[in-house]
Amino acid sequence: MLKLHEELMDLKAAQLAPFETWHKGRKCYVVWMYQFNKDSLQDLCQHFQLKLSNLIKLHPVQKPHLTIAPAGFLTEHALEEDEVNLTSLLNYSDKLQRLKLAPPLIRLEKIQSFPHCPYIACRDLTKTSEITKAILDPNAKNFTPHITLGTYLETPLHGILNDFFKIPIPKLTLQASSLDCVRFSTHPINNIPVCPEDFETIAQVHFS
Repeated sequence: MLKLHEELMDLKAAQLAPFETWHKGRKCYVVWMYQFNKDSLQDLCQHFQLKLSNLIKLHPVQKPHLTIAPAGFLTEHALEEDEVNLTSLLNYSDKLQRLKLAPPLIRLEKIQSFPHCPYIACRDLTKTSEITKAILDPNAKNFTPHITLGTYLETPLHGILNDFFKIPIPKLTLQASSLDCVRFSTHPINNIPVCPEDFETIAQVHFS
């Protein structure tokens, strides 16, 4: 929790300028995610968002999803380390499909926070996500799979957050039928610079 407090001391990352530096004018970013059509998850996200309504800019939860791994900025010719082209994404999708992985069983664990947003931490009760991440992210980048709740408006009060993080979370277990590779615009919607709801699926891996 001490580390979290140190990270929360600087929440200027929630402003737009750092994200403009991040995308450097590139218009499209790609991630891999599980999408869930479950009312109980949507209701839970809305419940937690309501408790944080004075601290965060809300994300719509019409499409509850768990981000598994980043892919990079989508370009025709991937020249930088953080860029990817469509051919490589489709190759990843084909490789994963051939493995005939079991459907992941996602257990909601607890509420945590990045410097710019609170999220629900999750764990896969199967080996599917571990295998998937090893293929999609062979360099083992420091990325935490998460369900985003919103983006902080400003530095939140630690006392309020301490109480919030202690809230018991229902041990929901979710099953994903596919791993989706989606792209979204880096242009902020309603000043929300990450995890917008306007994503488009460009590749899918269906589980056995």
